[in-house]
Amino acid sequence: MKKRYIVLAAVVLGTLLVGLCLGAARRGVVGDDRRDFAAEAFRGASDTRYVQLSLYCDRDDYLTPDGMMRVKNSLETSLVAESIAPEGGYLLCGSGEEKVSLTRGTSSAEAVATVYFGNWFGLHPTLPLTGGFVDDSATGVDYCVIDDYAAWRLFGSTDVCGLDIEIDGQIYTVTAVVEADKTDYADYYGITPRVYIRYNSAAMRQRNLSFTALECVLPSPISDFASKTFKEAVSSYGEDIVENTGRYTPTRLWNNIRGMTEMAVADGDSFPYYENISRIRETKCAMILVFEGICYISSALTLAVLLYLVLHPLAVKHREKRAAKKRHAIV
Repeated sequence: MKKRYIVLAAVVLGTLLVGLCLGAARRGVVGDDRRDFAAEAFRGASDTRYVQLSLYCDRDDYLTPDGMMRVKNSLETSLVAESIAPEGGYLLCGSGEEKVSLTRGTSSAEAVATVYFGNWFGLHPTLPLTGGFVDDSATGVDYCVIDDYAAWRLFGSTDVCGLDIEIDGQIYTVTAVVEADKTDYADYYGITPRVYIRYNSAAMRQRNLSFTALECVLPSPISDFASKTFKEAVSSYGEDIVENTGRYTPTRLWNNIRGMTEMAVADGDSFPYYENISRIRETKCAMILVFEGICYISSALTLAVLLYLVLHPLAVKHREKRAAKKRHAIV
């Protein structure tokens, strides 16, 4: 009998330990993902809840710089109506990718330019390898940020901040070098050099830009305020809105398990590489959570059986003793 108790106790502890290890592995999948935690980073020590929301659209939706300005005005009008100061009170970014040519002296490279409106690095927080990010209000000089692929290709070094490069024949000053994605998801980032420039900088002034990603961090002092405000502002450009905040929490993952095949990158869907990575991470986390839940349920059921086997004989003995006392009292 005691051997059976020991085996069941070992099963309880074993499945519980496996569940805890799977939980650690699930959190490890999220790893260095900073982009989906921009709301938490922006909130800081504030008591106000912030929500991060994204909309991914096609070029045919014509989310132009003028359209981004209309979205910006709509969001700020809603914030002012709730007595929230727009200045420094939220984050907004529209972005798209363009093919450009980079030149430095005799060195050149074809590159992918992330062309952005608003605070790209606020919504994609990252620590530069060298240098720093210039405030969006800086004028007079065109600035750019390049990744280390571009830095090595053009300069043979990452210590290049303050130096100039040409983007499509226009001069830009490099302010920072960021690290290219070299993790397990590097295929989605690609090996093509990347550069980050503002939509109204010299190389982009003659292009008909249409952004394909719109991202925002909004305060939500009351339930659903951020979501409703964002949906109203972007209604002309699509309805497939992603709420990044809490996308890796167990509750969100459990809710998404039924549609697990839709969570990963689907054929025909066009998302920025970073959203593809987030969706794959989300799918992996959901799969791990399934097995994690099985372990915890198994542990709980085995514990219930063990408690029954231990307590049931004791309860029977207790009832027998009470019955014996009653018989003795009658006699």
